[in-house]
Amino acid sequence: MNDTDGFRVVTGGRRRGAAPPANARVIRNPHSVRASPAAGSAPNTVSVYFAAMWDHAQYKRALLNYMIKDYAVDDHNKMVSVIANTIRSSFYETDHAIMKKVVAKLQVYGSYHGPSIKRSEERCKIVTRLLGDAVKITALLDIGCGDGSITAHVGKHFNIPQAETYGVDILSACAQPINYSNSTKNLADNSVDLVMAFVSLHHINEIIETLTEIYRVLRPGGAVIIREHDFDGTITMQSYLHLIHIFGDMKLGADCDVNAIVNGSHYKSRVVWDSLFEPQFIAKSYFAYDGNNPQALYHAMYVTRKQE
Repeated sequence: MNDTDGFRVVTGGRRRGAAPPANARVIRNPHSVRASPAAGSAPNTVSVYFAAMWDHAQYKRALLNYMIKDYAVDDHNKMVSVIANTIRSSFYETDHAIMKKVVAKLQVYGSYHGPSIKRSEERCKIVTRLLGDAVKITALLDIGCGDGSITAHVGKHFNIPQAETYGVDILSACAQPINYSNSTKNLADNSVDLVMAFVSLHHINEIIETLTEIYRVLRPGGAVIIREHDFDGTITMQSYLHLIHIFGDMKLGADCDVNAIVNGSHYKSRVVWDSLFEPQFIAKSYFAYDGNNPQALYHAMYVTRKQE
């Protein structure tokens, strides 16, 4: 998601109460992370991000599994070994070149099937869990809706008409039955009850303006639910997240601009996100994943302070 008319697609922080992982370097000012861990050091000549996180077993294992999960392969363990060896033998190449090799291997040994319906079902369950009976949903807006599958699933769950199920992203079109646009400028004030932003806010450049726009379109008592990374301020986690974004573009056939992805990814801690929402919203509830969660993903719901 990049700049649009209504939402111009936009950092840093440290996970509350969490120590940085062993052998992870900590960014000096984690509340203002914007660029690469080797900013200004010629990241186009050798691996920066693979090299920065490869010695951390949890992140390495998580990255390998993440890259394989949307592919049908005959032998998962063999595929993990093939990809790991490909990366390990290529550290003197750029991250872009290494990722191209990874995607090529996946295309040889497996077939891409994309995210399953389970992803939409899981997101819908979390939305329902966070909302409870707090808000009656008659219209919703999904910021960074992508292919619109989650948007459509949530809209159908709440029996929202297609015309009132809004999705915003930078794609030229969306095949899902939603009211799709590249901008929120045509949305009236006080026109939706729920705004969803699933791992999209950290791509937005003018985040204060975006939160103000969310406040504008929400009705009094309306809610916004986000899914974000509780960024811990380490180069290890930052590199891991950058690689996930790079892979996300390249697996779909895009010859991505690594620098553009890095400079357009602005991770924040949950504490920082709370502080940004605070002036116009009240934090109501959170949902975090138990067990293995190297992306530090969590969901939060904020309710507008707007009065009738």
